Amino acid sequence: MKYTSEQKSEALKSIHDIGVTKTAEALNISIQTLYKWRTEADAQQPETAKSKSRRTTKIKETLDARALLEKDKSLEQKIAQLEAENVALRTLVVKYRAALAAVLGDDH
Repeated sequence: MKYTSEQKSEALKSIHDIGVTKTAEALNISIQTLYKWRTEADAQQPETAKSKSRRTTKIKETLDARALLEKDKSLEQKIAQLEAENVALRTLVVKYRAALAAVLGDDH
């Protein structure tokens, strides 16, 4: 079947919005045809648009990496805080045991 350029454009927009499988079902066009159209459209895309897309992806990856580094730093601070609290609690337990032993006598 021959499709108009308008039908192809609509399908490509739909692929971008909802994916190939749902577009194939909604428009009753084979998945293979849709993948072919998408590949052809990508090949016709100017190199500047492709590099812009790659740049955008790299920026997103960089932002994700920065967020992970911040989260890692926050978790390291939390671990240090919990370790300090753990030491303080252990010290209190030792003091509590000593005080309890003094009250109960050394028999227990």
